[in-house]
Parts: sequence; C-alpha cells; structure tokens
Amino acid sequence: MSKLLQLLPTREQLICLFEQHIADEQTFVLKKRIMARDRYISLWQQQLLMNKKIGAVQNDMELSWSTVMLSSSSIVKSCIRSDGVTITDLADSRDEDEIDESSQSLTALFVQGAWQVGLLIKIPAGSIVKEPIDIADYVTISNGAITKIVIMLGADAQATFIDSRIVNQSFLASSITYHLGNRARALVRHECSWQLFCGIMHICAELAIDSYFELQAVIAGGQRLGYDVEIFCNGVRSQAKVQSAIIGQQKQLIIMQSSQIHRGAYTISKLEMRGLCAHGAQLHFDGMVHVAPSANGADAQQQSRFLVIGDTAHAHAKPVLEALTDDIRCSHGSAVGQLDEEQLTYLRLRGIAMPVARQMLTQGFLYEVVDVHAQPFLHTVIKSVFNEFI
Repeated sequence: MSKLLQLLPTREQLICLFEQHIADEQTFVLKKRIMARDRYISLWQQQLLMNKKIGAVQNDMELSWSTVMLSSSSIVKSCIRSDGVTITDLADSRDEDEIDESSQSLTALFVQGAWQVGLLIKIPAGSIVKEPIDIADYVTISNGAITKIVIMLGADAQATFIDSRIVNQSFLASSITYHLGNRARALVRHECSWQLFCGIMHICAELAIDSYFELQAVIAGGQRLGYDVEIFCNGVRSQAKVQSAIIGQQKQLIIMQSSQIHRGAYTISKLEMRGLCAHGAQLHFDGMVHVAPSANGADAQQQSRFLVIGDTAHAHAKPVLEALTDDIRCSHGSAVGQLDEEQLTYLRLRGIAMPVARQMLTQGFLYEVVDVHAQPFLHTVIKSVFNEFI
C-alpha cells in the first residue's frame, strides 16, 4: 500500500493545494474536503512509517503540485437527457455521498480533498439506458487537473458506461465512484492511454442488495502510473466482476492496488489483473480481499498474472486475504513469468518471425480479460510496444 505514496503529494503539499481554493467554497463542499484532507493526512503518515524511503522518492518526482492546481481548466456540460439521465457539475450538487469511512485509498481521499473538476451522473430508478454513456461527452479537461466523478444508479436501473481517454497532460488524478442501488446493474469499459509524466486513477463501486457491477479496463502509458480499484459488496447477494489489462514499457513505474470488501451475506466478487512489463518497466500489485463477520456465504476470487519481457523489467505481486468468518469461499493467486519457449518454437517452426510470434502470444495472454470491444485498443497498444522495442 505504501508504494502509492510515490505518486501522491505529501501532507504539506496537499494542505497547500487545499488552501488555494477553499475561500469561496460552499459549506457542504468545504466540509467534505476537510474530512477527506484530515483522513488523507492521517493515512499518509501511517503509510510513511511503513516505508522510510518514500521521502527520497518524492524529491525525485519534480512535480509542482501548486502549478498543477492553478493551471487546470475544464468544461462540465450539464444537461437532462431524454432518457431521464441527469448530468450536473458536482460542485452544484448537495446529495453527493461521502467516501466510505473504511476506505484505505489514498488516491480517493486526495481527490476528495483537492478536486477541481467534478461531474455527477444520476440514472433514475427503474431506467434502462440502452445506449452507452460516454463520460468524455460531458467533461472536457484542457490541462492537468484533479477530477472527481460520481455516478449514481437508482434501484433497478441499468446502464453501460464508457471512459475512453488519451491523456496528454503532465499530471492527472482522477476518481470515479459508482453507487448502485438495489438490483441495479452497471457495465463499465475503461480505456486509457496516458501520454504524461504522472497519472493516478481510482475506480470505486459500492453495491446494494442484488446489484451487479462489471468493469473491463485497459490502461497503458505514463512514466509513473497509479491504478486503484475498490469494490464494496455491501448489499446481500451483490456481485462484482473486474478484469484489467495493464501495459508498461519505457522504464515506467506502475503501481496497482485492489480491494474487495465483502460486508453483505452471499456476495460474490471476481477480480483478474493481467499485466505486461516490457524493457525496464516496473509493476507492483497489492491485492486485498476482506470478508467481514457479517458476510456469511461470501465468494471472493482474486487472480493476478504478469508477463515480463526483457532482462530489466520486473513485476511484483502481493495478494492478501482477511477472512473474519468461516462460512465463505475465497481464493487468490499470483504468477509472474516470461513467454513460453515451447510455444515460441512452435510458431517459429511454422514460419512466423520471432517478433511476430512474441506479439501474438502476448496479445492472446491479454485478450483473455477483455471483450471484443476493447481488443482494437489493446491491439494498438501491444503493437506499439513490439514495434519499438522488440
């Protein structure tokens, strides 16, 4: 968990950012910022004690958080769609839910305390939105920014969301929280190419009774990239499925964290992370499964598999299981390895050149966690890796 501090501001930097834009804040927004800031500082200090070397890493970041804060600009397009979906600026809303008190995500708390760009999307109860909702249609970020997006689905609502971005800024921190009411269903496709120095992405889903959440993510780029996923199965029989493909290259530092929190009885969560580390990239994954005493009959599965190409690339995985009740079924596993030499030989004997054979096997490895909609984007990213480095 402490590795994420490499991508986040110190407590002093956060306070500096915070004080720059609180003078004219409305009371309800200011209260949320203060709560998040104080929890962030407390958690930051706890994590700092676990890793004394973080301070030295911070000095190497060469990021001016104050400059980031002052230079950002954006446009939020508020509207009420014909299908009843409402899009509003988060700063104008008074019913934004608080961050979960038990959240251990530094990214979420940082964004909650310092966000500049806020978007709220509400799906009315009982609505079935047929066309996918593209988040980029309603918020435009022209410079590096700290963005917070809240998506709320009423009871029995159903919707598909697309978050597809090519980020060119020097810095971006973003947090998206999905609140699902009873029996609501949300399908999310997240595709992001970070062409920047530092990026931090947090995705959170809070599930009520009998709700279902599914996330497919493909993420690439960024010299330093943080990717944080939190799933809260709060309601009885709620279900979540998360599949992510992460591509690292060019000496990138990628820090991935996941939390599967089961509080409701007979809840189900399945998380699968796959990653590619090519030529100098470093990938760290911390995955945590927590089953509360109230989550009898819970079923939690976590799997991480990482492919390493080149002598200088590294991947590390640390799965953790915390089960506070006996009547459950949990599993977690992790693997780090290279391409199978027998499979490469098989392809070479059939006239396929080595670079193409490696690309084919890598593509097949990552395709297993994405559907047909995400494959073109993933194919483009993988092709760029092999064209440039292999």
